[in-house]
Amino acid sequence: MIRSGSTGAFGANSLVLGTAFLAFAFVACAGSTPVRAVRAARYYAAGTRALDRGESRAAIDALELAVGLMPNASEIHNHLGLAYWSEGRSEAALRELERAVELDCENEAARVNLARLRAGMGAAHRGAGFDGEERSARPLRDTVEGSVVHGG
Repeated sequence: MIRSGSTGAFGANSLVLGTAFLAFAFVACAGSTPVRAVRAARYYAAGTRALDRGESRAAIDALELAVGLMPNASEIHNHLGLAYWSEGRSEAALRELERAVELDCENEAARVNLARLRAGMGAAHRGAGFDGEERSARPLRDTVEGSVVHGG
């Protein structure tokens, strides 16, 4: 099951509170202006909602904007990595998840997702056909729900 700190038992209210908290955390940690942090938090929330709905293209669009505003936010890089992974863009996902862990080595969600992506990519390389075509490490909805962790 996908674990997400954005929705669940508390629904949209926890998303609003989480977004507000995230905006304040961005300002405190990154030394950003409050306006940039709020805009980044809004894009992050929109991207997370799109990711939860399985709309990876919309998630990528929103999360790329969030990363542009807050490039040092590990949580945003984690979610962007998941969105890329959902699109079948394993190399881009790997880059984002590695960046998330680099920024915050205690981001358990990013660490778990990175390990699972690497394991999937290894399996894809081992499963390459004779023509050398690599099979995607794209997380399928059926298997993703048991393995991907959104985090914050």
